[in-house]
Amino acid sequence: MKKIILFTLLVFGCSLPMLAQSQNDYAAVLQKCIDLKALQTYYPQQPNGSPAQLYVMQHGISFPETTNILKGGKKVAFVSKADIKENKINAYFLFWTFNLTANKATVAYSYYYNKQTAPEGAMVVNLELEKTGNTWEIKKSTAEKR
Repeated sequence: MKKIILFTLLVFGCSLPMLAQSQNDYAAVLQKCIDLKALQTYYPQQPNGSPAQLYVMQHGISFPETTNILKGGKKVAFVSKADIKENKINAYFLFWTFNLTANKATVAYSYYYNKQTAPEGAMVVNLELEKTGNTWEIKKSTAEKR
């Protein structure tokens, strides 16, 4: 019995750092998606010109709400499809593909903007990233306005 408990603790202890690294990698790749230069001009602003809150719809691909992603000094909010409708959120990300291995990532998503005003728009984005050391870098990107 002691051997089983010891083995279980050993396996759990060894897998915990890998889980943490995986969460860090997911957050780092998600941050690269949010920071993509092609999207910056479409992000909402407050009337005083400061950045407004950014949202990620938890539909298709969901992220832990504890994921710490910042833009303009504000934490990106993870919301449901119902929250988008109920709160009349004007702009949000919707991720379709988020595949991550030890050193490569493939991401496909849309950024919807002006949902409550005209003209409504969307940017469809596809990214391929590679990890070198502890840093994720975008190797290939396409961003198409629709």
